Amino acid sequence: MVRLDGQARFWCGLDLSSGMLGDARARVGPAVPLVLGDVARLPFASRTFDVVLCLWVLYHVADPVYALREIDRVLAEDGMLIAATNSSRPRATDEIVSASLEAATGRRIDVWLPPLTFDAENAPELLDQVFARVEAAERVAAFAVPGPEPVLAAIESTRGPMEMTIGEPIDWPAFEAEARRLIEARIARDGVFRTEIVATTFLCSQGRRP
Repeated sequence: MVRLDGQARFWCGLDLSSGMLGDARARVGPAVPLVLGDVARLPFASRTFDVVLCLWVLYHVADPVYALREIDRVLAEDGMLIAATNSSRPRATDEIVSASLEAATGRRIDVWLPPLTFDAENAPELLDQVFARVEAAERVAAFAVPGPEPVLAAIESTRGPMEMTIGEPIDWPAFEAEARRLIEARIARDGVFRTEIVATTFLCSQGRRP
């Protein structure tokens, strides 16, 4: 259980992926319990935890409200959920991806990633269905990248979901060649490629704390 004064009596980690748990075990050692489980069906007794951290997780869940109710169930009466997620606002890379997909597929594709079920824009409404008190803090991480490789790597990390969403494999060499050309043109014009990630952290409780 984690005390709200910041002094942890113990931490417990949970993930649906055994591989992720293996990576976590290598980092935290044997002292921290790690549990294979689903956030929508938490394998814990009610009112077990003072704090639940759910960071960049809930957009992987088909029904975030159901998972939020599970989290509320395992929280102590004066417990707190700290949840973080990204914004779905357009990014500088969106133009790159759209043009590169058109070059690779020969057609315009307006939607290439599945919509987030829990993002900074819809999270307040979803959280309000479960928690009496919801506070939000937005954070903008701005990047100025001098070369194309980090941008290309970030885009390639979404290749699987991209192909799943559009329903066909992408000619990745053609996609990457066009993306590289566009990124390098932007760098030649501006000196760097500028983009940003907007994330919001939510502090949620039932408002029972004084």
